[in-house]
Amino acid sequence: MQRYIFLLFFALSACIFLPKIVNADMFPMPPGTQTVYVTYGQKAIPDQKFHEEVLLCGNFKQSYNEKSYQILYFAKPIPQLLNISQFDSARKCSWEPYYPMRLCSNSKCGMESFGYPSEFKLAIFIPSLNKVFITNEILRSNFNADYKAELYTDGSAKLTDTTFFFERDQVSSFTLAFLITIALELLTTWLLISRWQKPKKILLIVLFANIISLPFVWFFFPLLASILGFMSILISEIFAVFFEAYFIYFVGRKTLTLGQSMRLSLINNLVSVIIGMPIFLILTLFTYIF
Repeated sequence: MQRYIFLLFFALSACIFLPKIVNADMFPMPPGTQTVYVTYGQKAIPDQKFHEEVLLCGNFKQSYNEKSYQILYFAKPIPQLLNISQFDSARKCSWEPYYPMRLCSNSKCGMESFGYPSEFKLAIFIPSLNKVFITNEILRSNFNADYKAELYTDGSAKLTDTTFFFERDQVSSFTLAFLITIALELLTTWLLISRWQKPKKILLIVLFANIISLPFVWFFFPLLASILGFMSILISEIFAVFFEAYFIYFVGRKTLTLGQSMRLSLINNLVSVIIGMPIFLILTLFTYIF
């Protein structure tokens, strides 16, 4: 029994510390494509060409003037965009230009390569109106994303994320993780029940256990991260191990004891962490790079 307690501790420790180790600082930031569809007064932009600037909120002050901007970015800046500085009293910082100004056309702005920062506002300059519209701040949660910027005649602007649900990074990542987890855990289960000489219907029970538990781990427990931090990862893994163990036991109690169910669940989740996570990271990076 002590051996299984140690394995559980090891698996949960890996789940806590690996997310700290495996992050964007250790791997190239995946490229992405972000597109902003812009309207004015619920219609297409009157200008065929207009301009966009990304604003970040930070305790810094851009020292660019028009000459230094041209030297740095080989482009002539738009003064109305270059001189933006919008103080945010809640954050104690100013929203200021961060990226080089981009030329947009036909009511659409696009950006490739590393994409927008994780949290940003957009400043959009319409030449025929000689006016800058500054949107609300938005959190970027997808490397490939679509946005809608609605500019209003009263000077306000609204930015929303319109990325199709099945194209969102979290959903695509969940799908990949789900397939890897199912493949590994069914293989592990098959090896164990073959050794224990148990019926193959346990494979179906393990499949249904994962269909129920994985969405909770991926979509429910992250909602607790703002309150519990990395403890939410620990709680989610404890939930997965015990839920799957008791599910397997109660549904297949005529074929497996509670101890065998716990052992099966523990080993399955351990395999998912030790083998599944590296496979997931490699495939994710491969997908983004190629």
